[in-house]
Amino acid sequence: MNRLIILQENLEFTRKVWNYLMAKEAKLHLSSLAVNSQEAMARVSDLDQEDILVLDFEIESEDAFEVFRNMKRRKKPLPYIIAISGQGKLVNRLKRYSTYFYETLYKPFPFNSIIHTIEKIIYETMPRTKEDMIKGELRKFDIDVTTKGYKYIAEAILLSLENEILLKDMTHGLYQVMAEKREGINGDNVKWTIEKMVRSIKRFTSTKLIKSYFYVVEVEEVTPKRFIATIAERIRDKIEYEKEQKML
Repeated sequence: MNRLIILQENLEFTRKVWNYLMAKEAKLHLSSLAVNSQEAMARVSDLDQEDILVLDFEIESEDAFEVFRNMKRRKKPLPYIIAISGQGKLVNRLKRYSTYFYETLYKPFPFNSIIHTIEKIIYETMPRTKEDMIKGELRKFDIDVTTKGYKYIAEAILLSLENEILLKDMTHGLYQVMAEKREGINGDNVKWTIEKMVRSIKRFTSTKLIKSYFYVVEVEEVTPKRFIATIAERIRDKIEYEKEQKML
């Protein structure tokens, strides 16, 4: 179940969002609202990656950027962040952090915009397919989902879920299968793209998270093969667990 926190000085707007969602979304726990960043920081410390934070970066009394910086310092996966801003001086500043935000809404925006965004997050966090589960696992890392490397990594995990043998010899297995799907691309191109993506993830994701997720002593131990295999194995375990629960 997703938890929702709203940091917004306009209490009338906040209550309108709050009341609408309370009546409609059974899968959403309306956790808290806050009118300044001090209140927000007291509430965001334990937010998980499936929770939702609506963060207005134009609140006058405090600095919402400090809430955001504090969340990054936690060394935990960020929740879904919906950033709110006007069209003024904050736009360029927010763009620097755009990869951390699920969505940025610029005032004035229709009421339905924020409702639809929150509902979309709720829908995406409901495990339905292997592809959805892969997206959920990859959200744990600091990764740009708009890149070719992200698409390659996600596809590689899916293929290894369906056929573990592809990981035994990635050059003639996984990379070759992926290359055959793409005109003008060979296995070396696929290998280089995935290796570059994994290096980027290791560089920008917290060391603590990398070590705990992949059960390694040093971040350098996380090779592309280990990265793909570990995520695939975790998803495979979740699928088996869900099957067992349905049988109970």
